[in-house]
Amino acid sequence: ADKSAGLAERLWAVLLWELRTLHAMRCDRVVRYHGAYFGDGSISIVLEHMDGGSLSDVTRALGRIPERQLAGFAAQILEALRYLHDEARVVHRDVKPSNVLVNLAGDAKLSDFGVSGQLANSVTKCNSWVGTVTYMSPERISGGAYSFDSDVWSFGLSLVECATGRFPYPPNEE
Repeated sequence: ADKSAGLAERLWAVLLWELRTLHAMRCDRVVRYHGAYFGDGSISIVLEHMDGGSLSDVTRALGRIPERQLAGFAAQILEALRYLHDEARVVHRDVKPSNVLVNLAGDAKLSDFGVSGQLANSVTKCNSWVGTVTYMSPERISGGAYSFDSDVWSFGLSLVECATGRFPYPPNEE
């Protein structure tokens, strides 16, 4: 019973962190948060509608994203990362194609802050293990301290995946 209570507390903490982070975002390149509602035993988070799906969806549909369009998406994602890192002092920790949403007008916006971490100042380093392992930077995988640059690593892997139509590293065969 104690383990399940502890897990529930951690899940609520993650959810509250994501809601606070989303509520505080003031950047056109981050998916807009409109509110959250609790009812019938579940929580609904109302976000800006992005009618094009994710970059992962677009890559699957096209096979790969052409360079000209990918360059436009990349510039927009970098704008979101600059805002997160320089102004919000947030490390996203889960940058990947499925967490970049797009609309049919060609806008790309970063989403999913459930695992993001806030840094009080530029010398603080995170030392936690959350996010999608395949997109993690080497220092994160090895359990070392990391900071904003780990998002840049994940961003680079994401661009390679979208440009080639496949994840850049072969699957781990055991």
